[in-house]
Amino acid sequence: MQWMQKKSFTLKQLVFLSWLAPALLTLFASFSVFFFLGWLDFQNNVDITSSDLSQKSKVVARRLAAEIMLEESGSIDAVSRKLIEELHISDLGIEKSAKCVLISDQCVWKNAGRLVMYRQIPHISEQRFVVLSMEMKTFLSFLNPKYLLWSALPVLLLIALGLFFQLLFLRKHIIEPVSSLVSAAVNEIEVQDSWPIELKQIGLNLSESFKAREQAVFTMLAKGVIHDIKTFLHSLLIAVDLINESEGDKRNTRLEKLYEACKISLPKMKRIIELTLDGSQEIPIRPVEANLINTIKGAVDANIAYARERGVVIATSESSSSIILAHDPIQLERALANLIKNGIEAVFLADGKGRKENKVLVEITDSPSGDLEITVEDSGLGFDLEKKSSFIPVKSKKAHGAGLGLYITEKIITGHHGRLCALHSSLLGGAKLSVSLPKGRVV
Repeated sequence: MQWMQKKSFTLKQLVFLSWLAPALLTLFASFSVFFFLGWLDFQNNVDITSSDLSQKSKVVARRLAAEIMLEESGSIDAVSRKLIEELHISDLGIEKSAKCVLISDQCVWKNAGRLVMYRQIPHISEQRFVVLSMEMKTFLSFLNPKYLLWSALPVLLLIALGLFFQLLFLRKHIIEPVSSLVSAAVNEIEVQDSWPIELKQIGLNLSESFKAREQAVFTMLAKGVIHDIKTFLHSLLIAVDLINESEGDKRNTRLEKLYEACKISLPKMKRIIELTLDGSQEIPIRPVEANLINTIKGAVDANIAYARERGVVIATSESSSSIILAHDPIQLERALANLIKNGIEAVFLADGKGRKENKVLVEITDSPSGDLEITVEDSGLGFDLEKKSSFIPVKSKKAHGAGLGLYITEKIITGHHGRLCALHSSLLGGAKLSVSLPKGRVV
């Protein structure tokens, strides 16, 4: 039954199959009984014919025994013809041996639609047998189609009625409730009193599950917004603290820098909030032809103040001043800023644990596959590469983390048809996160 395991069926088809199997079994049983009754009739006819031949063979054997002892020429043939007519047998003869096993000086042999009886002729010195044969009906002649029709009709009627009432019952009590449960993915579930107890319980459990899922989705969205705007807010708060600590011209200079930072960061924060709360489950990617170097620089600048506060150096490799690539600058900067911030926190947590330097390195190179590869390496403790939980939402190794950083980052990278890989940094000894972006749309 491997074909049934591979093929998918609707509920109606499964109900039909559930009836088809016993129906075929019932029909098989009907035919078996039909053939068995025909076989019984056939055997009964054979027994009656055998008994009749046995009685007639006794008469024939005695008559022919007398003729043999009288030894009158031609008398045996004449008596044989007369006995055939009197006893209504098909044929009669005398043979010296029997073709079947004798039981009480006689035996029966079936041959080509005939029943042949061998009986030993008594009272003569030489062993001889009279052979009588009679035409008999074949087995198939005892199979009357009328009997099959009458035996099959009640079965077929029962199957038809069973299917009709079962479909009515299942449509009301199973198919319609299950359809309601399926539609509950987008609508409220209304549990009906006519539903079976098990389906009522499933409906109530699904209602509670959907409510919990909606709450979890809203919580995740809120945490996602907070997670991504914290990077921008943190740099702005640090700038405000520096202004509070300064006076005169230095204060004015820092106020100007704060204004420039606000002019850049606040629109980004606004768009992140709008895109996250627009009700879509996927992060929308709106690519434009933009300078990828500027996008990376924006992600680095967003973390400069945060890195300085924690005593971490962000280093970038020298590369081309312009790489024009179709991408979403806001979302890709958001993703890279997450990677850099995670690197800073990893370095800060590893400080004092035998690390030689506190550093995060951001590089852009051509990968062997021909893609653009952006790597963020740090001197932290690195990933446990055997565990695959790094990109799972609501799972963080930080005390107050929501576990959304790498998950959101991966979705943004995937939205750009790229790949995000977690590796070990042989250069700095910590983690290495590699972002591969296809170059097919580079201008």
